[in-house]
Amino acid sequence: MTLYADLSGERLDAFLARTVENLTRSAAQKLLDEGCVLRNGKPGKKNDKLNPGDEIIVPNGRFVPQVGDLAYIIGSQQEAAKFFRAIGRERNPIRSVTVLGGSKIATYLTWAVEKVGMKVRIVEHNDEKCLALADQLPNATIIHGDGTDTAVIEAENLMETDAFIALTNRDEENLLIAMAAQRTGVRKVVAKMNRPNYIAMTREFGLDSIFSPKEITANQISAYVRTMDNDKGNNVEHLYQLLGGALEAVEFTASAATRFLDIPLKELNPHSKNPMSLRGGILIAAIARDGKTIIPDGNTIVQAGDRVIIASTIKGLKDLNDILQ
Repeated sequence: MTLYADLSGERLDAFLARTVENLTRSAAQKLLDEGCVLRNGKPGKKNDKLNPGDEIIVPNGRFVPQVGDLAYIIGSQQEAAKFFRAIGRERNPIRSVTVLGGSKIATYLTWAVEKVGMKVRIVEHNDEKCLALADQLPNATIIHGDGTDTAVIEAENLMETDAFIALTNRDEENLLIAMAAQRTGVRKVVAKMNRPNYIAMTREFGLDSIFSPKEITANQISAYVRTMDNDKGNNVEHLYQLLGGALEAVEFTASAATRFLDIPLKELNPHSKNPMSLRGGILIAAIARDGKTIIPDGNTIVQAGDRVIIASTIKGLKDLNDILQ
């Protein structure tokens, strides 16, 4: 549901308790603590002081997406392709990739994408690195030059590519060349960023494919630490942070210690008769079983050995059982 603040200075939790039928203030605070309520498009806090006209969204089964919403779609490759075709966003597969910067990341990336038939060009200004890359990547085209130089860009037709990936050690260069690639119509543009403030800035410029080695490393360390804290039960396998950390996608492996094994997920609804129920701000997004990806519905059950992906606004999940009330 969508609500609009009418009083100046009212706390968000008090506003929800006043305007939402049968919602107590403590229940409103719980929703806010779990990140389930949006204020002007961002997760609200219970002590936020409202201004008249502030938009408050409490998503539920009747939630209707609006223009400008940022949505994350989860599905198998086949079903995701069907979805994008249905909304008119079907795209041809990526066949050619241009990489700016001959780093180790570029080397590993080239090994990976060449396995699926992509042609790779790497632009590197250091001649010794170029020689090393040529030895390591015999099927890639190595270009010696400054990939941010207009003359090199035009002479080598660097923007005539399906995908452009900026991997230099300077965020400023990556940002500028990525924006240039986007303006020239490159279908897929990816940039490496290290500074958090730069990552936020890229969103304003319309660059939505950004990755940070520091964030990836931090997520891996965080997953490891959570696993060490939980020596019994279901360990964290992988951890990803989305929306600037407001949302976490956590992968667990279900074990005999999982409390809701073989129970249809619909019975974990807070309104069911089952004493166990999911916490607010939790979505069981996907289950991997026997090499197949399952997008769960109410009749799906979790079995021992399943890899379960949880999308959560609750920070710090250490065990699969933590998703329960």
